[in-house]
Amino acid sequence: MPAIDTPMKSPPGAGGQGQQRPTYDGAMARSFEQQLTIPLPPEQVSAQVQRVLMALPKAGNVFVNPPRITADLSMGAFSWGEKLLVHLTQVPGGTQAVVRSECSFPLQLVDYGKNRKNVEKIVAGLQLPPGPAGPPVG
Repeated sequence: MPAIDTPMKSPPGAGGQGQQRPTYDGAMARSFEQQLTIPLPPEQVSAQVQRVLMALPKAGNVFVNPPRITADLSMGAFSWGEKLLVHLTQVPGGTQAVVRSECSFPLQLVDYGKNRKNVEKIVAGLQLPPGPAGPPVG
């Protein structure tokens, strides 16, 4: 059974009581997140993220709202689809990217490793040199 972290509350001043949202981890949890630093400016990283997301086979609805880039993945044999989020922050020496994939269907508690694979594909695409054709994504 996956471990459950302490619920997070929204920051003070965000309105209301603050929603509690548990974060699950484990091999087959309902979300997966990874952080990395890329030695490029945010604009270049954003363009690379867009190329990587559009190259994913089931990607649709890619939205760019700096510093966030989101995409929806359609249903598959093992999931009801996933939501992808890449949040970019300029840091000394480049751009920090937080890549997150989570199940679209709120009652799906296990993803059979799909979210981890999604994040790994995006991270692999971001670690390749940027190019006009975009990186190959498997």
